[in-house]
Amino acid sequence: MGLFGLGRPDVSRLAAARNVSGLIAASQYGKDPSVRTAAVDALGRLGDPLAFDALATALADANVLVRLAAVDALGRLRDSRAVEPLGRILRQRDPVLSQTVMAALAASGPAAVPVLVTALADDDSRIRQLASDHLAGMGVEAVAPLVASLSTVVVPVRAGVAGVLGRLADARGLDALVGLLSDLDEQVRVEAVDAIGKLAMQPGGSTALPALVARLNDASAAVRNRAAQALAGTRDASVVGALVATVAQGTGTTATLDAVAALDPLALLPFMEAQSEVRLALERVAREDAWPDLLRAIGALGGAESFRVIAGILSRMCLAAGNIMTVGEFLLRSANWVDNATSAAALDALLAIGTRTNTTPPLALHLQFSAVSADGTARITRALDQIAERHLTAAVEPLLALAAASRGSDGYAAQVLPGLDWHAYAKMPELRRRALQIVGEFIGPEAAAEAWWAEDRGWRGEADILWDTVGVLGHGAGPLLLRLASPGHDAAWRAHAIALLDELQIPGSQPIFEQAFADANSDVNRAAALALAGLGDEALPFLAPRLTDPSWGVRKRAATALVRIKTPPARAVLDDLKKTEQDVEILRILDGE
Repeated sequence: MGLFGLGRPDVSRLAAARNVSGLIAASQYGKDPSVRTAAVDALGRLGDPLAFDALATALADANVLVRLAAVDALGRLRDSRAVEPLGRILRQRDPVLSQTVMAALAASGPAAVPVLVTALADDDSRIRQLASDHLAGMGVEAVAPLVASLSTVVVPVRAGVAGVLGRLADARGLDALVGLLSDLDEQVRVEAVDAIGKLAMQPGGSTALPALVARLNDASAAVRNRAAQALAGTRDASVVGALVATVAQGTGTTATLDAVAALDPLALLPFMEAQSEVRLALERVAREDAWPDLLRAIGALGGAESFRVIAGILSRMCLAAGNIMTVGEFLLRSANWVDNATSAAALDALLAIGTRTNTTPPLALHLQFSAVSADGTARITRALDQIAERHLTAAVEPLLALAAASRGSDGYAAQVLPGLDWHAYAKMPELRRRALQIVGEFIGPEAAAEAWWAEDRGWRGEADILWDTVGVLGHGAGPLLLRLASPGHDAAWRAHAIALLDELQIPGSQPIFEQAFADANSDVNRAAALALAGLGDEALPFLAPRLTDPSWGVRKRAATALVRIKTPPARAVLDDLKKTEQDVEILRILDGE
């Protein structure tokens, strides 16, 4: 009579009873692959190591959905024994299973690192990127086996491992990366330079700076470029002389020049000869046509005293000025002045002072004046670019105010950037996005997302504001979006957050989507269904069992998601469903109507 001589096994009942032996038997039920799929999925969710042999056997099932569920279930076991059978599946280069196999391998622990490392040399760039992502996602436990894998003669593997070590930013990989700086392959050296640049900004990473400085003389221009960029990115005063020397000697590349320009002006000051230009401008101050030059020269000097000097010059232009706010008010009133050269020079001077001192007041004034000038849109766009290029972190508050103000919520903006009517900018989402993007570059995308959401910003816009603001932060918005998508928040915010989690492909979103799939709110559960569809074949182990759910709504949402996946495994499931589904509306969905 077989294992189930009395009829089709009830997988749901077996799973609820945590009947592992019954589920193992159901995973071998030959009459219906959907039963085997559900049983394998249930075994994975129970996470009992006794299921390992049955799951490994299911990897060879004739049905692709069973095999897919088995791979996913082995990943859930987090058992190092899974590395060998999963590695065998990966080497078969099955396009349906490869992505899920690598995720399962990563979950199996450090023993899987050598297998994933081999995928770094795959011909398919998508596979290489997935391997890199999963290795980086394994965290510090992957460092030692990654370093050991650098002995390979396969160039793409060495380059890929260097990139992963950079992403991990763990000091234990530093010595190995320094060794790669002398690798014969150019791309390996480039990846090593980039990785060391990231590590150099971590505690103890400055010990690698001399090795990076040596790469400024590398035979490869690409390596020299990356070394210059990496050194400038560390903002370490000890490397300024080396960068400037390469420029002075004529050995630097364009990237080296750009790197020097991005350094802290205070660090560059000993290497500059700007004083003669300043003196020349001061000698010409009696002539009105020299005022723009003088303002620029004073900006180059920087320092708090420059505010009073600028005020004194502007007072000669029919203004009694004595403090920074008076100067700011003058700039606002003179936005459309006929003497645009002078007002533009004052604007540049404020930016230069803000650059030299990295203080908030001059940068706030710079943004104020830029916004209300005759060519406000172009001017403020340029101002934002300059603040970003010079990494002026003191501009964070004005930038957040700009992002708030361009939404039309001027309470916070009026406090930080007083005297402006920001309602004119309420329909300029590009300013909002750019300002928040720069904040993300300064304080990190995650911190920027939290600052954007913080209560003390005094706003709560419509839920769709997520799309044209916080989405610019990419994966940095993930923690905030995961929180907003969870139960306890307004349904509209949850639905938009789920959709954006899908759009940005935020890691760790699938459990949120699966939970929201059963939510009572239709906007939330529909957004979850569409988001699960965006996961492609990864969502099949979750969606397939729900196509036979007693609830019409659950079946409808599962069908809606599956028709959007459009892969051979998904189409096979849908074709099987058409043979048994009797509801007219769901059948129309399955037919793409």
